[in-house]
Amino acid sequence: MTAIFIPEQNLFRATEHAGGPWSPDLLQGSATTGLMVREVERLAAASGFAVRRLTFDLWRPAGLRAFGIRTDLLRDGRKAKTLQVRLMDGEVEIGRCTALLTAQGSESPVDPFAAPAAADRRRNPARRRRRPCNDGAATSSRSRCG
Repeated sequence: MTAIFIPEQNLFRATEHAGGPWSPDLLQGSATTGLMVREVERLAAASGFAVRRLTFDLWRPAGLRAFGIRTDLLRDGRKAKTLQVRLMDGEVEIGRCTALLTAQGSESPVDPFAAPAAADRRRNPARRRRRPCNDGAATSSRSRCG
């Protein structure tokens, strides 16, 4: 298997396979983001949470050298965690990945476009279902046609 990065103590050294199409001395964005995602997935697996959203910021070009990874837990909740993985060239931050992790469960997230439940319609008359009259006009369930 071809490696894009080789671990060296607490750094990751880029190999020639990480080079981009613009210059053989600069890394392609997928290599740097892949290195950050590797760390996000490792932390998610260790916590038992699932990765739900990733946001990347790439500020500086990355050359074929060794990079450090720094992680910060921005929010530590029972149901959701937000963490940040920073790609470091020495002491200079060249990229960042912010990740949202959520607790794994059998229930799917709430669909904001789903029809409201019957109990919600009873509590909120404005959300009552309309039924058509014989002439096609819509009326509420309490009013009559005619």
